[in-house]
Amino acid sequence: MSATSYGAHSRRPVHSGTRRIPGLYERTLSNGQTVYDAALRLGGKVRRHRLEARTKTDAITELRALQTDYARGQTYRSPVAAVTVDELARDYLAHLESRVGHRDVRQRRSARTVALYRQRLDLHICKEFGQRPADSLTVADVRRLIDVLGRKILSPSTVTSTVNILSGLLRFGTKAGVVERNPVRDLDRDDRPGSARVSEPRYLDIAEVDLLLGKLSDTFRPLGAACAFAGLRISVALGLRWRASTSRLDRSS
Repeated sequence: MSATSYGAHSRRPVHSGTRRIPGLYERTLSNGQTVYDAALRLGGKVRRHRLEARTKTDAITELRALQTDYARGQTYRSPVAAVTVDELARDYLAHLESRVGHRDVRQRRSARTVALYRQRLDLHICKEFGQRPADSLTVADVRRLIDVLGRKILSPSTVTSTVNILSGLLRFGTKAGVVERNPVRDLDRDDRPGSARVSEPRYLDIAEVDLLLGKLSDTFRPLGAACAFAGLRISVALGLRWRASTSRLDRSS
């Protein structure tokens, strides 16, 4: 996947003449503005901060002051967002897409899983927090998201899945050094959404199944029949492929 011309993917090292300035980067926002980031290590962890500087000279000066604070063991938080949830989500999805078809089964992700993550991120997480600094999210924000999703009358499994995706996003951010702590991990057990059904499922009888299949097109009728009569989940049915039979009975006939 090619890098975008803006956002976190556009981050570039800063040079003074021919000498690279360690820990200083510049990147381009979607509006064309250039901003400067500092990446410094404190307590064994890399922290990224967006600087207030608007020129390279001011950025170098601000970096030196920041390095002095770190040398004294002081943390620094710029009033300007380092990386927004929207930016972090783009990097996270690019990371997941790079794992599609990966040779290592432990790292491999399916295209369908990445599509689900993208849908939940766009529809719920980025819609709620998109312009917020990723490092500013708190447990209270996560609780509020759970309440918002609950008011949308989503299934408990969808709410749980969305919160888990948010946790994966923030865990990715902590590894990248742009998020200090994952607040989803600080949720109390009572705060976490349940996964149990809130109502009993309703099953179609034979007459209703026949009526449903009669309304489907020739393209979708076999899929509906496979789900209805074989008890398949839609994700499993969509993964079925037509293949020539290789059974012993077929080979002997």
